[in-house]
Amino acid sequence: MILSAAMSMKKSPVLKVTGKRNGLPVSLASMSKSSIRIDTEHLRNQIDQLKHEAEITRSKANNARVRLMRLSQAAENLQHWAAMDVALNKENEAREFLMQNKKILQALERTKRRLEVLDELSVKINEVIIFMLYAYSENCLYKEAEVA
Repeated sequence: MILSAAMSMKKSPVLKVTGKRNGLPVSLASMSKSSIRIDTEHLRNQIDQLKHEAEITRSKANNARVRLMRLSQAAENLQHWAAMDVALNKENEAREFLMQNKKILQALERTKRRLEVLDELSVKINEVIIFMLYAYSENCLYKEAEVA
């Protein structure tokens, strides 16, 4: 998987990572020190924003999981009620329950797909946060070296 993060800031070069090594973003140490000069405060703000986005994404994924459980339970109930109505020779009511069940199963599939997308998004946001934290620590180290 290729991670591509670009951060453009005032009077700063664009920073890009185009590959991964051992599952982690490619080291910034291989880049020139001038490309690491990034405004520390701006970088810290971006990290905070990404952490907030990660929290929102996790919350949405958890809500989707709860919805998935509720829809599954509702589908089971409708199927059970339809079976009971068939046993009682109430075919019209059973047919209606099965139609409702079909709609719930479609909503269940949509929720599953949304949950998968949210989980993938959460992973990618966390990868970018790790990359940004690494860039932040590299920047802090570089500034300490500049001062000394």
